[in-house]
Amino acid sequence: MRCKYCGRRLREGERCGCRSQNKNSRAAARRRRKRRIRRFFVTLILICLLAVLGMLGYRWFLDNGNTVLSKIPFLQNLTGKIHTSGTIAQNVGETTVWNDEPVVKAEHSAEIARIREQYEAGRIDYGGVKKNLGRLDTSSMSETDLQSYRELSAQVEQDLRDTVGGYVSSGSYSEARELLNRMSQTLPGDSVVGELIGQYGGQIGM
Repeated sequence: MRCKYCGRRLREGERCGCRSQNKNSRAAARRRRKRRIRRFFVTLILICLLAVLGMLGYRWFLDNGNTVLSKIPFLQNLTGKIHTSGTIAQNVGETTVWNDEPVVKAEHSAEIARIREQYEAGRIDYGGVKKNLGRLDTSSMSETDLQSYRELSAQVEQDLRDTVGGYVSSGSYSEARELLNRMSQTLPGDSVVGELIGQYGGQIGM
């Protein structure tokens, strides 16, 4: 006598268990598929979280890295030699870490254009523009480059005044205070920052 499902020879009175085994195998396969799907989605979520944290950390480094690194003696020379560009995910674009070496005359025009591009893209702020403009030797600039230098400097100064004034007008005192505190740490002794602190400091609690 043979099983009509699997063809295995059976003893008298014996019942074949192939159907229950097949059911168990299919159930086990379904469980394995579900576990693989769960692992896939958990891994995908972790990758996305790490990517977001990495972007936030990199942006923080662009805003604060030079200040932090400058306090570490071992890295003081290193920060003066870094001048790299890269991309942060798709559509973020070029990010430049500026060095502290003087810029030669032939590079002035390109450097001012690059600083403006970074500022308008939101990758550096008022402090970043002022620091990088400060690296340029204005005494060796052409009249055209000097005009571009002055226009960019005036633009970011006015933007900072407008931003702080907008915060104060809307009652966002904490945002104004935080911005001025950050700028005063980034650019100690900056005249525009000092002017704004003198104008709004008492009102925003500085």
